Amino acid sequence: MEQSDFLTTSAQIAVGLAGFTGVASVFGRDSSAVPHEVQSERLRAMIEAAQVAVVFALVPLLLLDLNLAEDVLWRVACGLFLTGWTAVFVITVRRGFKVLRNVGLKADRSWRAIVGVLGAMSFGSLFAGVVGLRPSNLYLLALLFQLVLCALFFYRFFLSMHSGGSATRS
Repeated sequence: MEQSDFLTTSAQIAVGLAGFTGVASVFGRDSSAVPHEVQSERLRAMIEAAQVAVVFALVPLLLLDLNLAEDVLWRVACGLFLTGWTAVFVITVRRGFKVLRNVGLKADRSWRAIVGVLGAMSFGSLFAGVVGLRPSNLYLLALLFQLVLCALFFYRFFLSMHSGGSATRS
């Protein structure tokens, strides 16, 4: 499998982002402009996004042991990624909106649009991979979208630590 380098590099990038986020949260100054609950949720979302990237960067490598045909391997991997990613994505987004609602904030529209577009592209890529349209390429594309989502969650978390973020009072 020639994609193994991309998969292992993706896992390393996700672990690096999660690790740096953890360090930043410990040493970052506490911003009074962003409630603690919101900061905690942003940290949790970043860590969960990184965990999804790490797990699903390794799934195809683990499936190699099943000695499946390569096309079948990637279709199975797409199905697993689609199922796991969708569950985590829905839970994370719902929990995030609930936290914002509980503290009287609302997410800015541009952030919701970016996350929604990335979510739709990831879902579409994985679904197309499940039905067999270039599953290896679509799997790697969805993994790339997940890494972009990790980077955006990291940026959002880091920005809110130092500037108060962009969530607004309702």
